Amino acid sequence: MKYLIENLFFIIVTLVSLIYYVNAQQCSNIVTRENILSISPEKWKTYVSAFRTMALNGDLDQLAKIHNDHFAVIHDSPQFLLWHRYFLHDFETRLRQIDPSLALPYWDGAAEFTAPHTSRVFSESYFGGNGNPNNNYCVSSGIQANLSIGYPETRCLRRNFQGPNANSIAPWQSPAFITSIIQTSSSYDTFRQNLEHSLHNSMHFGIGGNVGDMISSWSPVDLLFYPHHANIDRIWSKWQNSEPQNMNLLDGLQRRPDGSFIQMNRNRPLAYYGIRTGQILDTRKPPLCYTYDDIVSSSARQQNMFEEQLRAKLSPLLLEQYFPKLLSSDKSAPLDFSNERSLSQSIDRPLPYPISLSPSMAKRMGFNLASVMDVQLRAHKFVHDMNQQFIQRTESAARSVESESVADNEEVEEESQED
Repeated sequence: MKYLIENLFFIIVTLVSLIYYVNAQQCSNIVTRENILSISPEKWKTYVSAFRTMALNGDLDQLAKIHNDHFAVIHDSPQFLLWHRYFLHDFETRLRQIDPSLALPYWDGAAEFTAPHTSRVFSESYFGGNGNPNNNYCVSSGIQANLSIGYPETRCLRRNFQGPNANSIAPWQSPAFITSIIQTSSSYDTFRQNLEHSLHNSMHFGIGGNVGDMISSWSPVDLLFYPHHANIDRIWSKWQNSEPQNMNLLDGLQRRPDGSFIQMNRNRPLAYYGIRTGQILDTRKPPLCYTYDDIVSSSARQQNMFEEQLRAKLSPLLLEQYFPKLLSSDKSAPLDFSNERSLSQSIDRPLPYPISLSPSMAKRMGFNLASVMDVQLRAHKFVHDMNQQFIQRTESAARSVESESVADNEEVEEESQED
């Protein structure tokens, strides 16, 4: 009887421990991060109030200092996506302490790639526009207008748009290019480099320019940093969900504070936060517990009306090079053309070349120049190849129309002669 009781007690303890472990691996609530432009005006007012509170209570300054202090090891290396994912979780946790009904929204900047400055995010009711060059590039509109930043010094928020005209921003990478790097990046660090040194860098430079805060190591003082980086995290989530094996992929050489390098793996601690990298790969598990409103898992297919258009309008060579999943016989593979308007621009008109970092700016940021230039060259080659295909398609259509016109004229002449 004694042994029976002891065994029963052991079984009960084991079951309780197992239940506790299983529950610890599950989220009691998964928050959904929304597209910032789909939030209702009334709901947006609650965001504005919470964001301004964070600017006034020192949260933005604290986060900016953390980012600044670890800048060298969290950029241009494998920690980039991982570290910023948890950094955004830190921001979102502070946001939800102010208002538990809120979640960090994302700004799908690629969807507005042709003329970014026309986006609603730069309007008075959102984040405001360019800084005034006649007043130290201070931002005087939007939710941070008349609010001083406290780090690295007390002064105004600054922006310095980079575009062909005053207060304009040059185009950056298109949704089609982002889809291409999702489909063609077979390793984590290849994908990380392709994303960091394309859309990520272009948006920081396009908004921050040479003197704005968005191009600095303390860029989180600008509230636009957070929806921008939420979108970068969202794109990574899309890549993770594009193939079953991608969710747990980690590789690459991680830079250490002393300048040496170490192989990235699931047990490496994040700079400052200390959490292990393997603990934050799946956003739908603790401690993160969030997802995005347009994430499609690898077990479900996202139907899209543009798939057949791409297959029909792009040559097999371009499909193989840039969109290999469109040639795949695996019809269960999820695709990622989530913005139909901007994708149609990628199909039916020439693409603009995206804004790029100069070698001097890349060096100023401490980036590996060869890595930056390699990705930027790839982005430009993508535009060139897509545009060449567009030209060939346009010329072919023109020849077809001309042939039809000639045939119609000949038919009219024959009818005239018969009469």
